[in-house]
Amino acid sequence: MTDDKDVLRDVWFGRIPTCFTLYQDEITEREAEPYYLLLPRVSYLTLVTDKVKKHFQKVMRQDNSEIWFEYEGTPLKWHYPIGLLFDLLASSSALPWNIIVHFKITMVKLAAALKSVVSPESDSRRKVEESQKELELCMRTAEQLLAQKQSPGGLISKYKNLHMRRAVFQSCHTGCKAQQCLTAGALGCESDL
Repeated sequence: MTDDKDVLRDVWFGRIPTCFTLYQDEITEREAEPYYLLLPRVSYLTLVTDKVKKHFQKVMRQDNSEIWFEYEGTPLKWHYPIGLLFDLLASSSALPWNIIVHFKITMVKLAAALKSVVSPESDSRRKVEESQKELELCMRTAEQLLAQKQSPGGLISKYKNLHMRRAVFQSCHTGCKAQQCLTAGALGCESDL
């Protein structure tokens, strides 16, 4: 059986291989090389923006302070965790995750993107809300399990106690009405009491 620490480590330290590519209509002095990073699933795009900006500023003709990211025509939201964005938009695609980097905002592209993202009928909006709820539930469950495991009467001791009770029940009480023993909550049969 895998140790709980290994599972928690895999969840919290999971990374997504990502390739950042400069949008083809950006004005550059020379062709920009893609920028590869391993992004932590529990981090945010705002935390890697400086690295990406620094890489692509080398080939830009002018200094641009604004930057935004897109995946297959969909602007990536800054306030969603990277793992959530990947799961919603690109989990079925091949790795690395190809993100397009923009330094200028074209109004036509922005209007089309906002129309698809902001619309209340949008399927992607519903998926984001569902995924957020699932992520919050998973986080609460993981925190509860970790707290239970670390407490003196934690998960492991509860499991051992339940396993011992079940073994005693099965070996000693095969002839009685099992349901009566379980509902009474005792190790012995009602007839033995």
